[in-house]
Amino acid sequence: MTKIYADEGVTGTKIEYRTRFQQMINDAKSGQFDVVIFSKLSRFARNARDYQNYAFELRKYGVDLISIKENIDPSTPTGKIIAGFLALFAEWEHDTIREQMYENKMIKWKENRTFLGRPPFGYTWSKEKKKLEVVSEEKEIYLEVVKMYCEKRMAMRDIAIDLNSRGLKCKRKVWVSGTISYMLKNPCYYGNYVVNTVKYVDGNKGAGTRRTKEQKPDSEIISFPIEPFITKAEWDKIQNATQLNKIIPKRTGEHTSSFFLRSVLRCGRCGSKMNVRMGSFKKDGTFLRYYVCYYSGTSKRSIESGKSKCNLPYIKADVIEKLVWSHIMTHFLMDDPKKKFGHLFNKKNSEKIVIDLKENILRWESELLSKNRERKRLYEGLSREDVDPNELWKKLRINKDEILTIEGHIKEYNDKLKQVNENHQRLQEIYKFYKNNERGFEALYNQIDDLGFLDRKMLIEAMLEEPIIVGYKENDSKYPGNPSYPTIDIKLKFNPEILTRLASESKIQLNQNSSDYCSSAHSG
Repeated sequence: MTKIYADEGVTGTKIEYRTRFQQMINDAKSGQFDVVIFSKLSRFARNARDYQNYAFELRKYGVDLISIKENIDPSTPTGKIIAGFLALFAEWEHDTIREQMYENKMIKWKENRTFLGRPPFGYTWSKEKKKLEVVSEEKEIYLEVVKMYCEKRMAMRDIAIDLNSRGLKCKRKVWVSGTISYMLKNPCYYGNYVVNTVKYVDGNKGAGTRRTKEQKPDSEIISFPIEPFITKAEWDKIQNATQLNKIIPKRTGEHTSSFFLRSVLRCGRCGSKMNVRMGSFKKDGTFLRYYVCYYSGTSKRSIESGKSKCNLPYIKADVIEKLVWSHIMTHFLMDDPKKKFGHLFNKKNSEKIVIDLKENILRWESELLSKNRERKRLYEGLSREDVDPNELWKKLRINKDEILTIEGHIKEYNDKLKQVNENHQRLQEIYKFYKNNERGFEALYNQIDDLGFLDRKMLIEAMLEEPIIVGYKENDSKYPGNPSYPTIDIKLKFNPEILTRLASESKIQLNQNSSDYCSSAHSG
């Protein structure tokens, strides 16, 4: 009986991946045939150890080996020696070819003439043009993910659920929170795409398939040119939002859920986070609530070495929450648009803003020239023999990231300059629109003021540029009787996306006037 065993499309390096080869060995042991014929010895085994082991194993069961090309008889002593030498040569030939292929592949990779692996979401490799090209549909999805995470304050898991419910494509079968996290943290989306950064070793799926945490030398890291989706400044904002979400408590108790500032306050004296603290319950079932600096409310025994106890007093939660909320509500109070946008209606002030923006643009452009000159010097240093190439490549990568950051700032200031010029032309139209729709804005204001604790928390986190700094104004000894009171340093942005989310969850109602207000105020 004749049987053909072929592992087509499977590497011959690892026997464990050759299922048909293993089946052949088992069939030989069960006496189904007495000879194995192969085209040449390297088709039977790719290294000398495998050849010797399986040849010995088959001979025990009376099975002979015949190689058509080499035309040797391994059953004789001479044939065994020749077959052994040929097996060693086959292994050497395989390793040499593999090494040459790897070197050629790496040369093409470093020269950006080929792409190994899978491009990041939003890009595809063009073999004809030898470059990474943008997939417009995927780019739109990425920008929407950024908006949902940063502006609508949606959790990564909720974003994945939303994308899956709409049937949007993913490079994996379905969207998961891990995919969203990788996208948001990947620096390739602001134009900084580097590959070949870590070492790989042999794994279950073959040679060089298991990723390790060991970093490769900087001289081996490959940088690929890639069209950015966002600026470096915008990417930094995403990372800040990610860091903020890391410290947001995931679990809330029956009473602690009422502390809607519990994740956004920082101590103005030592810079640490603010914890929540509840006082004793009163007879009516209520209790006093406080925000406390971590290093103020922690015992001296629990404080880390090198740190001292903070002297920021306990801050009454009701007081600080009313103070923060009043700042939030001023963004939705439209009793006089000229008061709201007074700095824009004032011609002198507008001119000053334009001058400041232009000065910032010139300053960053000068910094960009300096960094480009530095980059040129670093490249010239690669030809010198007395310098460490790894250190130079490391400096080049840092330099590139700095250049991308500066270019992001220049774009940001140019966009602001364009916006100021456009707003200046539309101010009278905006003013007239606001005055004719005061009732719509009043209704929106009242709805926002009626939001519950958790919705207020979500709204505040979506409107913050950075954490709120909490201070305390002490009683002045020179003027006895002056009150002591908490202070805040808060930086807010108008965020129409969070209003859209609240409306979609039926927390507020946005009529046409309110929707126009969102877009107008956002552009202002």
